[in-house]
Amino acid sequence: MGASQSDEKSLEGSPKHSAARRGSRANQTQRRNSYVKAFPEVKPKVVDNCENVQFERVPMPPRPGDTTVWPGIFSDVSLPGGLNPYGDGDNDTRRSNKQGASGIGFIQFLPSLPVDLPRNAFFIPNKALPITARFANTSLTDDAGMDIRSFSIKLGEATDTSHLDLLFLTGETSPWWSASSLRQWASAHMNGTEALKDFFRQRPYSFDSYVKNLKRTPSSYANLCYYTHSAYELRDLDGCLHHVKFRVCPLNKKDEPLPDPDAAAPWHPGRLKGIPQTRHYLIEDFMKRLETRPVVYTLEAQIVHNVDELGDEYLNPVLPTQLEWNVIGEIIIEEPIPNSIGDFVYYTVANHPECLRPPPVGSQDDFNSVLAIRQACFPKQKDVEKPVLYDGPGGGLS
Repeated sequence: MGASQSDEKSLEGSPKHSAARRGSRANQTQRRNSYVKAFPEVKPKVVDNCENVQFERVPMPPRPGDTTVWPGIFSDVSLPGGLNPYGDGDNDTRRSNKQGASGIGFIQFLPSLPVDLPRNAFFIPNKALPITARFANTSLTDDAGMDIRSFSIKLGEATDTSHLDLLFLTGETSPWWSASSLRQWASAHMNGTEALKDFFRQRPYSFDSYVKNLKRTPSSYANLCYYTHSAYELRDLDGCLHHVKFRVCPLNKKDEPLPDPDAAAPWHPGRLKGIPQTRHYLIEDFMKRLETRPVVYTLEAQIVHNVDELGDEYLNPVLPTQLEWNVIGEIIIEEPIPNSIGDFVYYTVANHPECLRPPPVGSQDDFNSVLAIRQACFPKQKDVEKPVLYDGPGGGLS
């Protein structure tokens, strides 16, 4: 069951939103300073074979023309630098998603989770976890341009083997359905507007998704909806297999569609003439919001108990579905993180609890293969300590 209007009102009016719940400005400053001080200097660097993570103290900036090379069955798939919308590893290796804003806070799952959500070891009623989150543009360094926007979130502490990283993009569906189609899109993108038009001319569903992914001069990172696109496997406490997709939405559930004429011809991403916003206005808006109030989202799930009944309609991330979204928790981002720190936080779908994981993949043409390459290229982070950030119910800064 989805959330009713009364559910939304109860979320919006919860004590977590009050000034008392957030604590004094002095306490907020102390938390921020503690985070900056405690964050490790050592940063991971993804090596060529993408199978191991090396650690070094001197950042290695990307070289012009670098490519992201994927291992194993994806060894012949590569993307030109800056064209991997899923590239939200740390900034030593990040080829895209470079410009963004980060914050810390917590997530609390609802006291009564939807009946459609099977009982499992991670999503537990009323459970609260610390979060680290980052909003970003996937390719542009000018916030006022037309771009796909991303949202990455880490649920739990990096030192906890059961914590979960989720990576989201704007738009309910994806322009690419597999690793090979992502490569074809990147190749068309690099070869100019006509090549990109030809790619979409042959793939109308992909074009429709692309238009919905793009945002032109959005009012705020905090006013957009973000989606995982791909489905995850979820095993319940009885060992039965289910599939789930996730999205995060502002409380009003409104999004900002691409305006005309961009929707008909989304080929010119640069800022339009006469736009007054600065190049970093989305970052500035995020920081200013957190001075007075938290950024609040709902975490929602789209759940399928027998995926064979839906088949391609659900597993193919390009195709829209009519399935209901169920609110399962509330995300509260309370504190900004300086970009000098937040831009180096490591997010990867390889971080997940045992009960929730990307589905297995057999080839680069599988619907789940985008998640698979993301997991292979940015492996699970090990041996990197992070501070405890959560001071919500049952927590405490240490």
